[in-house]
Amino acid sequence: MEKISNIPEFLVTNRKFIDICKLVNLKNKNIIELPEHANVLEVGSGLTQEFARGIKSLRPDIQAFSIDPTLALGEDDLFDAKITKNFWRRPTSVLYSNKNLNSGYPDYEKGKNIDPLKLKKYRIKEANKTGNTVASLVPEIAFQDNSFDLLIDVYGPGMYLQVNSPEEFGKYLEEIYRVLRPGGEARIFPAVDFKLAQMEDLINENELLDKSKNYFELLIKERNLNFQIEFVIIRDSKTQEGVYTIILKK
Repeated sequence: MEKISNIPEFLVTNRKFIDICKLVNLKNKNIIELPEHANVLEVGSGLTQEFARGIKSLRPDIQAFSIDPTLALGEDDLFDAKITKNFWRRPTSVLYSNKNLNSGYPDYEKGKNIDPLKLKKYRIKEANKTGNTVASLVPEIAFQDNSFDLLIDVYGPGMYLQVNSPEEFGKYLEEIYRVLRPGGEARIFPAVDFKLAQMEDLINENELLDKSKNYFELLIKERNLNFQIEFVIIRDSKTQEGVYTIILKK
């Protein structure tokens, strides 16, 4: 497993619960129908664990867990917030390691300069509010077999591994299968063949969707994972660009 100090950046978002649910096509009905005292895991918790908060507001009996790798940072491993652009050339928030960068990048929400140490303390404080937040780094998922009824990953490790460590992404899918209970499901957004996505001027949307679907189906087959697979097109409200969310049912 790669050391967290070797990773140059993290994509960190702070989407509202309703927006997270839209991206993974998760309806209130899906949450209400989860088993009593279900366990739910968000891999990549965002700044303030909004998904865990939202789940608990709908179903107080559910145990909502979050994974936040930055909680494992040492005293010298600080990250700065900076505006960048994602693969669809739209602004997104990233925490960049400041080992090789100057501190004080603009706060991606308030547009103000921030202190990296204050940002780190703030993230820890917010994690303590919700509880059940674990410092862990994928592809390993630091939980026992058959632990969860629902797992979601929105712009988190699923995207990071697909882009930077595609060979590790298969291991991540194996870990997801391991920690899901029979009947449980994982929802990952975006499910994209990123090598093709970066050639967006050379490929149309239908071809990208088809090849992304084939890519995921083949990867899961090669790993002998007994998932039922469903693909749902999620469209950007402004540009109407479409990419898949993949739903994996064990």
